[in-house]
Amino acid sequence: MVKPQINLSFEGIKSDLKQFLKGQTRFKDYDFDGANMSVLLDVLSYNTYQNNFNVNLALNETFLDSAQLRSSIVSHAKELNYVPRSSISARAVVDIKIIPSTNPQSILIPRHTKFTAICGSDTFTFINEQAATIIPINGSYQFKGLEIYEGSRVEEYFEVTSSSKYIISNTKVDISSIEVKVHDVISDTGTEFIRSDSIYNVNDNNGNIFYISPSFDDQYEIEFGKNTYGNEPKINQIIKVSYRVSKGNLANNISNFTSQNILGFPVVVSTSSKSSGGAEKETNEEIRYFAPKSLQIQDRVVTENDYKIILKQTFPEISDVSVYGGDLATPPQYGKVIVAVDQHNDSRMTSGDAQKYTTFLKSKSPIAIDPVIVSPVFVYLDIDTSIKVDFKKLNKNVSEIQSQLITNIKNYAETNLEKFENSFLYSKLIGFIDETDDNIISNDTDVKVVIEYNPSTTNKNNIYDSFNNKLKTSIDDNTPAFFSSVFTYNGVSGYLKDNGLGSVDIINNTSTVNKFILKNVGNIDYETGDIRISNLSITSFVGAALKLYAVCRDSDITPPIGKILKIRDEDIRVKVINANSW
Repeated sequence: MVKPQINLSFEGIKSDLKQFLKGQTRFKDYDFDGANMSVLLDVLSYNTYQNNFNVNLALNETFLDSAQLRSSIVSHAKELNYVPRSSISARAVVDIKIIPSTNPQSILIPRHTKFTAICGSDTFTFINEQAATIIPINGSYQFKGLEIYEGSRVEEYFEVTSSSKYIISNTKVDISSIEVKVHDVISDTGTEFIRSDSIYNVNDNNGNIFYISPSFDDQYEIEFGKNTYGNEPKINQIIKVSYRVSKGNLANNISNFTSQNILGFPVVVSTSSKSSGGAEKETNEEIRYFAPKSLQIQDRVVTENDYKIILKQTFPEISDVSVYGGDLATPPQYGKVIVAVDQHNDSRMTSGDAQKYTTFLKSKSPIAIDPVIVSPVFVYLDIDTSIKVDFKKLNKNVSEIQSQLITNIKNYAETNLEKFENSFLYSKLIGFIDETDDNIISNDTDVKVVIEYNPSTTNKNNIYDSFNNKLKTSIDDNTPAFFSSVFTYNGVSGYLKDNGLGSVDIINNTSTVNKFILKNVGNIDYETGDIRISNLSITSFVGAALKLYAVCRDSDITPPIGKILKIRDEDIRVKVINANSW
C-alpha cells in the first residue's frame, strides 16, 4: 500500500514514486535514474504536481475564509444574502443665492443641476437629487441646506426577453442611487419600481419593486420578483436604469463649489458642510468580515452589536458607534435606543445625516423601540507634563523637543483614544512620552478630565453632568478635585471649586481677602463623578466654552457612556527640565 503523500513538491512526488516502484518485485532490477525511466517519472510527477496544485486552489475557492478570487468571495457572500458595498458618492450641503434680473414669484432649482469643484488636478461634478423651490424673502432669493452628491447620472436600457439579465455595466455605480422605470414600447409610459432589500411585506399593493444582487467582474444585477415577490416586467417592455457613477473617497473634503447659471440667473454657492461620506467599493477582506455578520443579524437590529454592524456596513462615513438604552440617558428616555454616531475625519454630522440614519434604523427596529441618533460628546484630557532631559547629549533646542513631545502625545491619542469605550491608560501615555527622545530621563505628568459646557449669558444655567470616574477629595485650596475656568458672576470674576466635602462654591478670582463670591451653588459626588449646579448666572466667560476640570482618583480614566476621550493641542502643556542641574 502506498503511504499517504505528505510532500507535495515536484521532487518529493518523484521520490515517492521511485520508492513505490522499487518496492515492486517486477521492477527490482530497473535503473530508476536512467534516462528513459527518469523521463517517465518526470511526466508522472509533473502531472501529479499540477493536479495537486489545481485541486488545492479549487478547494480554497469553495470556502469564504480561504477564497482569493473576488468572484469567489462575492459568490459566497451572495449565498449569505449579502450585497457588497458599491462605490459611494460623497455628499455636501450648500447654500444657494440666485440673483435674478427680474422679480419672479419663485425660482426652481431643477433636479440634477450640476455643481463643479476642483481639488488639486481633479475636477468633480456634484448634482442635487431633489429639486428645490426658492421663494423670495424681502427680495432675496436664497435656499439653505441643499444636498448635492458627487457623480454624473448615467442611463442604461434593457429589453425584456424570456432570458434577459439586467447587469449594470459600470463598476463605479453607486447602487444607492439606482432608479428603475419599466416602459411599455407602445405607449412609452414609465412605471417606477422601488428598491427592496428583502421580500418582507411584499404583496400586490407594493409589488413594483426591484432587488440588487452582486454579479461577476464587480458588477451588479437588477432582479425582479418573478410575480411572486414582486411584479415581473413583461416581454418586450423596456427597462430604464438610471444611476450615479462615483469617484468614491477622492471627492471627500471638498468645499469650493461653483454652478453655472440657473434658469439664466447668476448663482452664488456657499458651503454649509464640506463633502464627506464618499467611499470605494468594499474590499475582499471587508466582504469576508461583514458577510457572515450580516447573516447573523438577519437585517434586523436587536442587540448593541446589531446596530454597530449594520450602520458601519451600510454607511462607510461612520467610524464608530455607541449604543445604549434610553433608560441610561440623563434624563431617562424609556422606549428609546440612543445611538451615538462618530464620523471619519472629524466630519460634523448634519441633521440630514441624522435623519438618514434614523429612517434606516426604524425600518429594522422592533415596533416598540424608537432609535435616537445623536452626535458624540467629547470629554477632553488636560495633560501637564514636566520632562527631565540630559542636555549634555541633546542635539535639539527646547522648542523642538516640546513640539516633538506634543506630536507624540497626539499620536498616542489617535492610536489609543478617540473611539467610544476606549479608556485612557496612564502607563501607556508615560511610555509614549519617554520614547519621544532617547535623552528624556523621566517625566512627571498630571492628567485632568475636562468637560466643556456652553452656558447661557442671559438665562440661569443648570449644569447636570458626570465625569463617570471616582474623583480625588480636595486636600487644600491648591489641590481641588473639581474647578472651572474663569467666568463673570454679578460683575465679579470667579471660578467654581469644590470644598472637599461635596459642595461647590464660586471663588473670587481677583481677591484673596474676599475669597468667596457665593457658597454652595451645587454639589459633587466624589464616588460617581456626578456634578449638579443649579441656577448659575453667568454674564460672560473666558474662551469658547466654560471648562469643568476634575482630578480622578485612579490614573486610568474610563469614558462616560456615549462619549469619547480626546486630547487637543490647547490642553497640552510641556515643561522641559535640565536633568544636569539636579
